[in-house]
Amino acid sequence: MFLARVSVEAGSPACRGGAETVGRRSLASTRKPQILGAFEACVLRYGLEGSSLERIAQEAGVRRSLIRHYFGNRNDLTEALIAGVIERTVSVYRDVIRTAGAEGGTAALVDYLMGPAFPDKRDDALIDALMAVSHRDERLRGQLRAKYQTFQQSINRELRRAFPSADPGMVRATSYSLMCLAVGNAAMYDLELPARTRGDARRSAMHLVARLQGTDPGR
Repeated sequence: MFLARVSVEAGSPACRGGAETVGRRSLASTRKPQILGAFEACVLRYGLEGSSLERIAQEAGVRRSLIRHYFGNRNDLTEALIAGVIERTVSVYRDVIRTAGAEGGTAALVDYLMGPAFPDKRDDALIDALMAVSHRDERLRGQLRAKYQTFQQSINRELRRAFPSADPGMVRATSYSLMCLAVGNAAMYDLELPARTRGDARRSAMHLVARLQGTDPGR
């Protein structure tokens, strides 16, 4: 659906060079999410390689030139999509940590990463589509790698905050293991394995975290 135009768009005489009309509100805050949402919808429907700029523009209800105006080239657009998926994951668990408070922060983090709130069918499907292409696209592989490293670093920061005296190498290894366990466990959710397997994932994660404080929570 077309959004009401409240500013002169790219390509008009008043907007040459990427500038918005002086004195009028920029449309970037609405156009960018609109285009990214359309890109996601196209990736889910046609795959990454089938999501042409023409299809994205049609899905978003905008001109193709606007996609380049707001995102640059196709690689920049893909990077923005990946960043959005990872940021959604990171921002949610940060909220979980803040809500739980300092004392329950680590347990809350594990509960989120290994629980039903972490898997997201839409985001998981987007990542699957991107992964399929990344095996033969070095640039895309690098983008995904960078974003997962950001995810791991976010977990690492939370663990360093919870266990300031723990060995940094052990904290780094634990954060990587938790990320891998969370991503793998989310895939098992999609397969609808028995509920006890999800409990097993949480117990394994808690064992990893407990090693940072020199104790073992047992069952």
